[in-house]
Amino acid sequence: MSAVRQLERSTGPFGPEPGGRLAAAGSRYLWISPGTHTAEEQARLHGLLSDWDPTAATPLTDLERRHPFARVWLELWSGNPARSWLRLDLLEGQLQVIPLQEGAGPEPFLSPRPEHVDGSCRQARPRHLAPGLRAWLHGEVVREDGVRGAAVSRCDLPLGPHSVPTFGRTNNYRDAELGALLEALERKASTDTGQLEVIRGSCSRLCREHPLLDPLSLVQPRPEDLRHVPGLVPYDPDLPIEWVWGYSFRRQGPVLVPAAHAFLGYVGHPRFVNETSSGTALGASLEEALLHALFEVLERDALLMTWYTRSPARRIDPQVLGRREVGVQLDWAARLGYEARLYDITQEAGLPTVWALLVRTDGGAPYSLSGAAAHARTWRAARAALTEALTSLQLTFDLYDPGQARQCLHDPGAVEGELHHYLRFAHPESAVLLDFLSGEAVVPSSLEARDRDWPGGITAKLVVLVERLLRHHPDVVFVDLTPPTLRGHGLHCVRALVPDALPLTFGHRQRRVHACARLRRRLPPGADLEPLFTPHPFA
Repeated sequence: MSAVRQLERSTGPFGPEPGGRLAAAGSRYLWISPGTHTAEEQARLHGLLSDWDPTAATPLTDLERRHPFARVWLELWSGNPARSWLRLDLLEGQLQVIPLQEGAGPEPFLSPRPEHVDGSCRQARPRHLAPGLRAWLHGEVVREDGVRGAAVSRCDLPLGPHSVPTFGRTNNYRDAELGALLEALERKASTDTGQLEVIRGSCSRLCREHPLLDPLSLVQPRPEDLRHVPGLVPYDPDLPIEWVWGYSFRRQGPVLVPAAHAFLGYVGHPRFVNETSSGTALGASLEEALLHALFEVLERDALLMTWYTRSPARRIDPQVLGRREVGVQLDWAARLGYEARLYDITQEAGLPTVWALLVRTDGGAPYSLSGAAAHARTWRAARAALTEALTSLQLTFDLYDPGQARQCLHDPGAVEGELHHYLRFAHPESAVLLDFLSGEAVVPSSLEARDRDWPGGITAKLVVLVERLLRHHPDVVFVDLTPPTLRGHGLHCVRALVPDALPLTFGHRQRRVHACARLRRRLPPGADLEPLFTPHPFA
């Protein structure tokens, strides 16, 4: 039996992860963390390393020459007495041991996390919310009984002078209520700025004293657009702003992050951007929160890159997904009078991302509504995108105003908020704007192969995803927003930031696209940008 075949039948710290397959998927390094494995596995590994010096990098090929199953057992290793991380360089064949100490190794805070286990926020049967957390929210949960094809609950979360609705969308009301409450916890945690140390200063000054995340790398609005947005001033490197500490995967250490990009509803001064909730996520571990925060960043980036470049996205045949629940969703769309179209909009990192487009079959209004989702499994991304689109369609159906929709369609400047994005594409004449999506069909085998490239386990997916992102982006940064109340109940909230990814914004004057170098590289030289950089269909 080959080493790879043996590994595929085994379970390592992060699940089955053949090194060759990860290398082919574009991941250079494979990290193996300490954990717990059987005494037999540990004994075989210790015998394997009996004549090997673990204090220096050693070519893995030399080790394999003496021990045919070296790669297998190294990937399964977990019980080392030194509590170390192993790093396999799959390109150079190098093996390095890094002690698991505070500040050592690139991600010393990461631990192995299996998916769908007790306590996970995203398992099939999530835990109940503790009474103390419900009291902290002060939010009331109600059922959206008018939605068909899904169970939807809404939590009206009081934040300052306003109430912010959060939603849970599943197949039963118990889990939908919990989902709405968890999203409310995420929103509240991401708006509470009191628990983090704040440093004030300009980028041009602080960059000489501390490592920092340059606000310009996060794609700022154009100054000429902000003249029409009350309360915002153009960003300038000499502008004194507030900063909080985050973590840089590129630098492998702390980095200052603009507070305006870390918090939702930032109220400090000066304000140069209105950041949305994109990239904030809640999890039962830091790893779970960070993985799903990155999923959200890449979902929005993929949709916006497809829209602003008018890339002819390939259409996915729902039958190839082989999931009954997706078929049920398509049936519900048809009952509502809509055709559900699925498009593959996956970007460079290879994270499966799906755009679900609902189109009214009789050509009436509301004409269309979009949803998007990203996940390591294509069918999960498709299901989540369809759930979002189908429930949002029914929740917003009564908001359609034909006169206002026509104005938003013909005057991009009239698109000032999330509702206007919906109205623009709810107008039947918007059909021509979506014609570019009519691309060729996705080859089913390509979806299967891509899904197989992703390992099992939360931490394994996170490490692979970060490594892939660092190939195409300047950095991957996160800020731990977890307040003591959440931490005391074993929950974590983070904000993930990926420089040069397109951020989701609402309102034509607040678009953040012109300064995105990655986007510019995909457009023809000298292209007229204004006809392309029009309001997106995501609402």
